Amino acid sequence: SIAANIIGLQADDTPRPNRLGIRLAGNGTEVRNNLISGNIDFGVVIDRLAAGDAFPMDNVVRSNFIGTNSAGTAAVANSGPGVSIEGNQNEISYNLVSGNAGVGISVLGNTNTVFGNKIGTNHLLGDTAIGNTEGGIAIFGSSNFIRSNLISGNLGGIALQRHPDRPDLSPTGNIIDDNNIGVNAALTAAVPNASGGIALLNATNNQLTRNIVAGNGTVGIGIAQGSTGNTLTLNYIGVAPGGVVIPNDGPGIYIKESAG
Repeated sequence: SIAANIIGLQADDTPRPNRLGIRLAGNGTEVRNNLISGNIDFGVVIDRLAAGDAFPMDNVVRSNFIGTNSAGTAAVANSGPGVSIEGNQNEISYNLVSGNAGVGISVLGNTNTVFGNKIGTNHLLGDTAIGNTEGGIAIFGSSNFIRSNLISGNLGGIALQRHPDRPDLSPTGNIIDDNNIGVNAALTAAVPNASGGIALLNATNNQLTRNIVAGNGTVGIGIAQGSTGNTLTLNYIGVAPGGVVIPNDGPGIYIKESAG
């Protein structure tokens, strides 16, 4: 395991950057309770060393601060994504992923789990934006499970889209369940994602269930560019449980082109 390290900073939170924070190219490593901030590129990357290698599997990234100071109150950005996954069956759970200059979490692989993270907010209360510059979560792969995350204060919340450099990757069969997107952790006020809550672009047969999508800067959920077969069930859009109105600054659901 890789545990309880300061990677990219000095003890006083002054940056001392590495090219990247942690790279996992094998299987079954746990990365936990680290401070990973201020690095030149990725905070954590899970990928292959060479194109012919097997995709890394069964790694766990848990309870780390990625992109912030040691208190989780301000950004000390990694200059790329906070976490990038190009592997299968990995788990990213209970991390603070905020303040990064790229997207918070990028998922290029399949059957990964992203669970219980705070993405774009402060640590203690989840009520102040420390946004990731390019969005909260970007999903390019398939059959991933994105559940029970707080995703607020970023450029955008969750994007399911075809990868710009990998046209073979198109998100399908992902489950987006029980996430709070655009609100504080207490579900009482907005912490907006500026460009919207959830975007589906060239995304097929994904399930969006039981999410709270409220308080975002534009549309709540946008579906476009040939996205088909997606299912939206039991989501709260512009309102929190108990009837607290936290409107998105645009349509709750917006469908364009040949979407379904």
